[in-house]
Amino acid sequence: MSIIESATIGEIVGIVLADDIDIGKNAEIIYSIQERGDYNMFNINTDSLTQEGIITLKKLVDFESRSRRYSIQVRAENKNNPELFDTAAIRIYVVDVDEPPVFLEREYVMEISESSPVGSHVGYVTAKDPDNIDTIIRYAMLHTKHYRLFDISPSNGSIFTLKSLDREVDHWYNITVTATEAKTPAYVSHAHVYIRVMDINDNAPQLQSIPDIYVCEKSRIGQAPPLEHDGERIP
Repeated sequence: MSIIESATIGEIVGIVLADDIDIGKNAEIIYSIQERGDYNMFNINTDSLTQEGIITLKKLVDFESRSRRYSIQVRAENKNNPELFDTAAIRIYVVDVDEPPVFLEREYVMEISESSPVGSHVGYVTAKDPDNIDTIIRYAMLHTKHYRLFDISPSNGSIFTLKSLDREVDHWYNITVTATEAKTPAYVSHAHVYIRVMDINDNAPQLQSIPDIYVCEKSRIGQAPPLEHDGERIP
């Protein structure tokens, strides 16, 4: 039997059928997987109507892992007399499926100083093809809110600035980058990049607006000026 590596848990792998030449209840069969080989990767259920054993996937499989072939031993026994049984060895092969590139991280957090000139390097993103490590990956940036402030090198995933940044205007930027196979651009993966703009000491203090202060000519040294309430001075 065979199953594609993208199969989900519970998906049918295949069907086995044992034949009992008795009739009626004497011919009822129960299937099971014996505890040997790769028994923990699969389940088997008995269809009471068709007397078939339906093998389903219990755990996810991956063609790129070392296990591309699994072996199980299926037992078919008489439902009313377990001493009457037969077994069969089944080999299950994992079939490769072309998968999109996978980013090494789901989210990237980067930092850059607000004094950095245009064209400054911010950081890297990296994606790999799970099917073939030698596959050429191309990177791009989606046209989201902040994409005009940054760009990405299509060959190596390096992110750099396109405009000057000002922390006092915006201190966080969110962008989305993509990775595709050069030969199969239909397979696309996405990753979110969060860029934090670091502050520098580039702003002078500014006095806030100060209301008029009135001082009585007979005020003593150290005495506070009179307060105002609704436009009237309070002595």
